[in-house]
Amino acid sequence: MEFTPRIRDILLFLLDKNKAVTELEIADYIGVSRRTIQREFEYIDHSIGKFHLKLLRKKQEGVWLEGSFQDKESLFKKLNQIRNITVIDKDKRRKYLLFELLRSKTPKKLFYYSEMFGVSEATISGDLDALENWLTQNQLQMVKRAGFGVVVTGNEKCYRLALHRFVNENVTDKELMELLNENQTIFLDQMEGRMDHGIVYELFDGKIFTKVRKIFLELQESRLKKMTDTSLLSLLFHLVIAVERILKGELMEENQDLLEEFEMDYDYDLAEKIIHKIEKEFEIEIPAVEMVYILLNIKGARLQYLDTEKKNAQDELGMEKILDLIDRMVDAYAPDAKVAYEIKCDEEFLQGMIVHLEASIVRIQNELDIYNPLLLEIKQEYPVIFKHCVGAAKVLEEQIGHPVTEEEIGYLAMHFGATIERQKSRKYVTRNVEIGVVCASGFGIARLMVTKLKNSLRSNVTLKTFGRDEINPYIIGKVDFFVSSLNLDDLGVDYVMVSPLISAGDLQKVQLKLDVYASIPKKSSDQDFAKQLEEIHYITEQIKLLIRKYRTFSIDRYASMEEVLDYFVHIVTETKRSGELLKQDLLLREEVMSQIFPEMEFALFHCKSRAIKEIGFYCCIPKGGAVFEAKEWKQIKAVVFLLMPDDENRKINSEILGYISGSFVDKEDFLPSIFDGEEEATRHYLEKILRLFFNECISRY
Repeated sequence: MEFTPRIRDILLFLLDKNKAVTELEIADYIGVSRRTIQREFEYIDHSIGKFHLKLLRKKQEGVWLEGSFQDKESLFKKLNQIRNITVIDKDKRRKYLLFELLRSKTPKKLFYYSEMFGVSEATISGDLDALENWLTQNQLQMVKRAGFGVVVTGNEKCYRLALHRFVNENVTDKELMELLNENQTIFLDQMEGRMDHGIVYELFDGKIFTKVRKIFLELQESRLKKMTDTSLLSLLFHLVIAVERILKGELMEENQDLLEEFEMDYDYDLAEKIIHKIEKEFEIEIPAVEMVYILLNIKGARLQYLDTEKKNAQDELGMEKILDLIDRMVDAYAPDAKVAYEIKCDEEFLQGMIVHLEASIVRIQNELDIYNPLLLEIKQEYPVIFKHCVGAAKVLEEQIGHPVTEEEIGYLAMHFGATIERQKSRKYVTRNVEIGVVCASGFGIARLMVTKLKNSLRSNVTLKTFGRDEINPYIIGKVDFFVSSLNLDDLGVDYVMVSPLISAGDLQKVQLKLDVYASIPKKSSDQDFAKQLEEIHYITEQIKLLIRKYRTFSIDRYASMEEVLDYFVHIVTETKRSGELLKQDLLLREEVMSQIFPEMEFALFHCKSRAIKEIGFYCCIPKGGAVFEAKEWKQIKAVVFLLMPDDENRKINSEILGYISGSFVDKEDFLPSIFDGEEEATRHYLEKILRLFFNECISRY
């Protein structure tokens, strides 16, 4: 960070006046003493040197900035781009301070940091003392000398590992974890807009991050797509830090042995592509040693599923060793030969362990920290499994000659725990489990989640969608547990929090919960036959209404989002006031989470609203073109609207509309019929879909 908040304010004041001013005028404007301003002048010359500006001071004239108009304008823009750091508490301040120490090898005086964080030099000195133990753990040393300043020293590898650990430790922000619950495309797409939130984002250069993110989106590499979100994030931050340091001219130590070791690696081509793209984007030359660190991040990444593309002779030899290692780890985990045999016969367990260990061994051997957000929960909920996994980890330690961290053992416990639960489910008679899938409205995203769960869960299960405001004692009594992308702690229900597009890890958590409920008695509940008949009649009427009133509208392909919404609400509402209300409700739902799905080539707008009196399904397609051309639409082919009135029937309406939105995923011909603009063809598909929905409704009563 080149400008402290106070230096920034002084420079902005001088740029605004654009003439000589007295030191007293500056002090009065900033709200500090004249002596404080004089001390700041010692740092300003160094700070503005790269802008070709000078700070001039003459007793009779005052203080001013000398330089060209263009250079002053550049400085002004730079100062206005700086995000002021708000230090709320001691722990947060120390995290900021630690990051500043790690990413700069230039000595800074205590005064520099005291001005940056708005505290005394004595406080900063205490903070530095508190951070020394963390640095020592990472084989880095803090050098503090009077007149010299403070700087962290150590070799390049230790710097990298420390920065890697810093990111992993601070990736636990609740806000960041919610963001990581998104699908990777959405995750990468939203990062730019979230750069001002959370400690990590405030510290990184937003422009560099945006460019690196753009490179990842352009690469479209399958290996990157298979990474979990946390691994992808770690690689992104690693590259941002590397670019920042290269742009500052900080040299990196070469390591020829490591370079030769990885030259023939399977992921070498991918690392080369990333480096080439970054060099071109930032117009820099990346040292060869950077290849090694990128490769370590790629090879140490956790994957969402088995990389079946990675097959060659070298891998086959490695596979044999990994299978032997797993065999010995299972024996250490379960001394009982019968239990060990059952685990070894679990094909799902073996595949999961192969994927996990291939990356885990790379991480452990190269001391790459990994964050396990479920560690505490695993230790509390499955203490016996975790304890046995410590024994299995000893086998891994002996094999690779490096200690295995608790975070890694936690991931082992997830694999062993899953196979133990699967074995239990085979030994007991299981029952059908009712799961409630909850989102803000009860359809749209919730239905997409239901489709993914239906296609992935192994046990007998009934899935129902609910809006968050529909969860009442009656619903809680009928449902075994809930799955949601929202926080439901305040409702006092048993639930699993997942991402809207449900990752492999989310599925594992849901299945574990499902296995538990499948082996315990069902909650008892009375069924009201008369009420069931009323519901069936209402569903029948709503289905007929949807089929009869479905419409496809054509609209100018260059229309913006607002223009499409204005056109649509005008058609489907009766008055201008109700149209404005419906538009507001649609936009409020869009603000909760973007419903534009470029990978599926459509946008889904849905809401419940007092502006409409009946359920509705409509589509808008571009007139005279294949896609909507406005940038915000991201080249989609159709905008779909699912609407329902905000009344006492919203639960049933949510189920009906949710079934339609789920069909966009699991009915291959449904979306293409919408894109073609053939209204009757789409109505035909809609009729088939709602017939299936009706049959499901009848079967569950």
